[in-house]
Amino acid sequence: MSAPFVAVIGIGTMGAPIARNLLRAGAQLSCFDVKREAMAELVEHGATATASPAEAASRAEFVITMLPADEHIRAAVLGPDGVASGIGPGSILIEMSTASPATARELEAALAPAGVQVVDAPVGRGTQAAIDGTLLILASGPRDAVDRCSAVFDPVGERTFYCGEVGAGKTVKLVNNLVFGEIVAAVSEGVTLAVKSGVEPDLVLEVIGNSLAANAVANHIFPERVLPRDFSPKFRLDLESKDLALAQRLAQDNGAPFLLGALTASLFGTAVGRGLGGSDVSRLAELYEQLGDVTIGQRSSDA
Repeated sequence: MSAPFVAVIGIGTMGAPIARNLLRAGAQLSCFDVKREAMAELVEHGATATASPAEAASRAEFVITMLPADEHIRAAVLGPDGVASGIGPGSILIEMSTASPATARELEAALAPAGVQVVDAPVGRGTQAAIDGTLLILASGPRDAVDRCSAVFDPVGERTFYCGEVGAGKTVKLVNNLVFGEIVAAVSEGVTLAVKSGVEPDLVLEVIGNSLAANAVANHIFPERVLPRDFSPKFRLDLESKDLALAQRLAQDNGAPFLLGALTASLFGTAVGRGLGGSDVSRLAELYEQLGDVTIGQRSSDA
């Protein structure tokens, strides 16, 4: 099978490593980002920089969009000089952002008359997995189109889950991020209580990690990021806050309870309001420190 021609729209924290892995796998690649400098490294590795999403999509068999939010997706695909005005019939738009399921269905309806299929395929596991090519891909859309996308998914992901019709992939991703956010909040609250009560945080984290309450936040994120105070963003707190808002809207649209979710969304919104949004999601623990007047980890000023 010949290497695919792929366009990547959005050369950011996730889009850039995905594009690099596709280039390593031999794909021909065009790219577009509103920040011209974001494309420079990819050009050095053989990609072609373009002036618009339409130009990037014009020769591509697969067009990947990896963008921050719904409004950016709509602008890049349906706006002036968007993907829709350049992509050809028989091509597939792979929408990989974390966004609303309704947006994915809107794209499908808009592109179907032009003979373009849409595969809704957000990803899991974060930035390091994008770099390593070990993402989880939550694909939804026509089964034949998802199968065709293996030429793109295999170089960037370790496992692909087929989730159903367009929109289901984004639903699964929002549920995943909802549960993740709730766990970050739960561990932050539990560790704050322990420290406030005179128990060392590493001890309570070790107990959690060896019990039925074990989770990746307690086992890895807190010991590796919160305790040493490394909040350099692997997954920004404000993006998790955005995802929680999307999950809340999804729950409202479907008449589903959103009790823990509403509280978690409020906590993350408060953290963003206190200026923590640009840091790693684990910095929610600092909000608990502020509320509890306690220090969980080692601050640089204490060293």
